[in-house]
Amino acid sequence: KYIHRKDLGTPESIMKHLRLTGEYDWQAYSKHLSEEVEGIAWLEHQSNTEVCCLMCYERSAEDCHRRIIADRVSKSTNAAVSHL
Repeated sequence: KYIHRKDLGTPESIMKHLRLTGEYDWQAYSKHLSEEVEGIAWLEHQSNTEVCCLMCYERSAEDCHRRIIADRVSKSTNAAVSHL
């Protein structure tokens, strides 16, 4: 099933910066994610009970915020991460 978690997405302020500069502010997103305790806790729980798939517009995980989410959850839960 698909569950949209807006709290784990890229905030509008970071998207605005991206549109203006062409550069994604990874540091700002990492800070944002540190404040999204509920969203990360939810994903940690989900990853312990079922297979999860993080989806985004970006083709490569290296260019996408989902990489940061996956890394953070993997470190706290030892969940395996595969980038498709």
